[in-house]
Amino acid sequence: MQELEKGVLLNQIETLLEQARYKVSTTVNNALLITYMEIGNLIVEDINNHSSISDYEAKSLRKLSKDLTQKFGKGFSRSNINNMINFYKAYNDVQTLSGHLG
Repeated sequence: MQELEKGVLLNQIETLLEQARYKVSTTVNNALLITYMEIGNLIVEDINNHSSISDYEAKSLRKLSKDLTQKFGKGFSRSNINNMINFYKAYNDVQTLSGHLG
């Protein structure tokens, strides 16, 4: 009872909860970064496979942005998709990225 009054137990529980929340947010952020890199990879490969079609990149990114936004909500504007592409180009080795994140 005396420890409860001093707040020791409460502080211990708060510390555990804060640590768990930090771990969860870090894990989610890492998973999203890797996912965005893989999305960038898929888009770059698709664009490269259709390089002979004029204006393919602009049209496909516009449609992809629209379709992904409809299905998954915010976060898939054309500028965000371009960021995913640039992110992939900058860190095109997932193992390298994982090393930076870990």
